[in-house]
Amino acid sequence: FFCKFLILFLSFSTFIDVAKSLPKDKLGHKNNVFAEKEKSEIKLYKLGVGDQITVDIKLIKNLTLSVLPDGTINLPRVGSLYIKDLSINETKNLIKKSYSSILRNPEVYVNLIATRPILITISGEVQKPGIYSLDLNRLSTIRNSDDGEGSNIKGSGWPTVVDAIQKAGGLTTYADLRSIKVSRFNKGSLLEPQYINLANLIAGKSIERLEPIYDGDSINVPKAESIKMKNLFELSRSNIAPANITVNVIGEVKIPGMHTIQSNSTITQAIFAAGGFNRRANKKVKLIRLKSNGSAVTKNILFQIDGKLSSETYPALKDRDTIFISRNFWSSANDKLQDAVKPINPIVNSYSLYKILNND
Repeated sequence: FFCKFLILFLSFSTFIDVAKSLPKDKLGHKNNVFAEKEKSEIKLYKLGVGDQITVDIKLIKNLTLSVLPDGTINLPRVGSLYIKDLSINETKNLIKKSYSSILRNPEVYVNLIATRPILITISGEVQKPGIYSLDLNRLSTIRNSDDGEGSNIKGSGWPTVVDAIQKAGGLTTYADLRSIKVSRFNKGSLLEPQYINLANLIAGKSIERLEPIYDGDSINVPKAESIKMKNLFELSRSNIAPANITVNVIGEVKIPGMHTIQSNSTITQAIFAAGGFNRRANKKVKLIRLKSNGSAVTKNILFQIDGKLSSETYPALKDRDTIFISRNFWSSANDKLQDAVKPINPIVNSYSLYKILNND
């Protein structure tokens, strides 16, 4: 009998130990927006105006509360509590302390069930720098700085740097993806900036995890010191840069005018989009590029049907570039001759008519 009792006692003790090690079932846990997140991320999130939480306390069940414009929530018997800028854990401890004078050892569970949109600032080499609002379900449009061609991208879940870049219209061709800076304040103090290398992630060279961004974060995309053609190709194929650009092809082509082509295309592709050269064309091409300050730079380029991208000899095209194709020598000389004799044509024609009339 003693042996059986000992075995039952040990079995029950083991069961109690295992039960203690299991996470407690919290009311509303399945609705917690952080249910699938790591604990470190929950600790980082600071509650703010518009957030919704559930509070479960002994004898007080299923409380759903919104953080009011003054940063407070109202609880039965303890009244108003200021929880703005507190984490979920800090809010839990504050509620527990407030009820300690009423209840003995109150058990408090707090879950975040709906979040407010977060406001972030993004600057640098993005199409539309500015202040943006991001929430758990969003629609972003990747487009060029002239608000031309664009593509819509849907996003869900907690936003990251990629979502912020997409919301700002995508990256410019001058963006340095290797050192995107994220600055964050915590209770008035600036934390150590975080640097993200998106180039490695896009190229599949890193398995680094993108961390969430939070309300008040500031993101800066620096300008690259040098542009590599390989990086441009990778950027144009990604979902954080415009897929197409609009260029103006004028001069001796079959279909002059504005044409939409793939980002980082060559001059050859732009000329083909314009129907190719006409019979009067010269293979000397002029590239006219508008700068952000309103001025323009001009570059003479020798057309090569198999020309490969090169920053110097055969640059990748950018949005709003103009390509001018001049006339060949014979067409130019013929046009000049026609222009020279054009003023005397009426005189010649009148004299010819006079001769015909006199012969009659």
